[in-house]
Amino acid sequence: MRHEKECSLEFIEQLLIKQNGAINKNSLAELSELVNKDLVLRSEALANLNFTLDLELFYFGRPLFKILSQFALIPREVNGRIELIQD
Repeated sequence: MRHEKECSLEFIEQLLIKQNGAINKNSLAELSELVNKDLVLRSEALANLNFTLDLELFYFGRPLFKILSQFALIPREVNGRIELIQD
């Protein structure tokens, strides 16, 4: 499935490795890009496949920004895109 390949949780796990208690800026930027890609893929499924919200959650699971909030990464909207900041 395209979503599993492009928004791999294994890759996200690697990006979450902290250095001196903080996630580095490059990893934070990559995680933000993955969050945006996740949202685009979900939107495409809703539009093209007529998914309901229940089906979206069944096939894709929780949105990445929700998963990453468990790691003190807070989403904020900047110019129509999601940017993660570390709490």
